[in-house]
Amino acid sequence: MNYWSYLLASQDKSAQAVQLLGEAGEHVRGSAATTQAWVAARQAEEAARIGDGETAERALERAFTAFDYARPHHERSWTSFFGASRLGSLAVSSYGRLGHRETDSLAGSLLSALSPTETKVRALVVADLALSAATRSDVDRADELAAEALPLAVRTEASLAQDRLWELTEVLPQDSGRGTAGALRQRATSGLLASSQA
Repeated sequence: MNYWSYLLASQDKSAQAVQLLGEAGEHVRGSAATTQAWVAARQAEEAARIGDGETAERALERAFTAFDYARPHHERSWTSFFGASRLGSLAVSSYGRLGHRETDSLAGSLLSALSPTETKVRALVVADLALSAATRSDVDRADELAAEALPLAVRTEASLAQDRLWELTEVLPQDSGRGTAGALRQRATSGLLASSQA
């Protein structure tokens, strides 16, 4: 059900994803803390995507509480990837979509705690920050962050980060193509297309 939620999200059906993830959460209640945290954090991300801040914040609270008891490498093999950095990236994504005032400080803490090998998570977090800035029409900051995220996302083949950068091209303000937004849109589109054709 959790993996299915990604497909729904890719089809712009986040409201259905939120409902599906709520049902998924009922199936793991009281067991498998890592799975509980992942399901709840995904629900927060999708709720934030549709602007449902109350559901997103409650889901994040459940995710962090469950993760206090999680043992990712000792539970289900398919959730062993879900460590603290992945939970943090989902929280940054949720906060960024909600325009939460703590987005930058949460992202800063997470980025400083990442190991040098966690490049996909770094790409995703920076891409989420770029998307958040673009959503707020802070094009200069979006441009700066996207310049960092794009090569990382392409080099590491970080599909979620690339998805965020595609989304960024859609939310950037329209201009004549000669301003910062147009240049950023063109640069991101060119880089992502070149990556997909490689």
